[in-house]
Amino acid sequence: MVRTGREWEPIRVTPRDHDVCVARGGWIFYVRGVKVGEPFVGNLTWDGSLVGLILLPIMKGAAFLFWGRVKTWKVGVVRVKDTKWGGRIRVVYKERLTAGQSPNLRIAELVAAVNDGTFDK
Repeated sequence: MVRTGREWEPIRVTPRDHDVCVARGGWIFYVRGVKVGEPFVGNLTWDGSLVGLILLPIMKGAAFLFWGRVKTWKVGVVRVKDTKWGGRIRVVYKERLTAGQSPNLRIAELVAAVNDGTFDK
C-alpha cells in the first residue's frame, strides 16, 4: 500500500521502488511503474468465490514465476480525491515503455507534470 501519512489509504497497492505519491490541489496522485501484466490499481486478491479461492494461488504462483522475465514496463498516473472517503480511482494517464527501457526517467517526468498541474482536470 502506498503511504501518504494519513490513517486511511484510498488506493490499496503494495509500494515498490517505482511508486511516487503526490498530494496536490485536492487530489492524491500516484505515479506508478509496474511491469506489463501487473494490475495498475490494486493487487491480486481473493474475490470471495470458491473458484477464486482455487485460482488465486495458481495466479500468484504464475505471477511469481514470470515477473522476473518481463522486460516491458508501463507507467502512468492514478488520481483520487484527497478526502477521507476517497472517491473514484481514475487512471488519468498510462503508457507502455519499450522493452528493456527503465521506468525511472519517465516516472520523474510524470511527477514533474503532476506538480505542474497537467493532470488536474
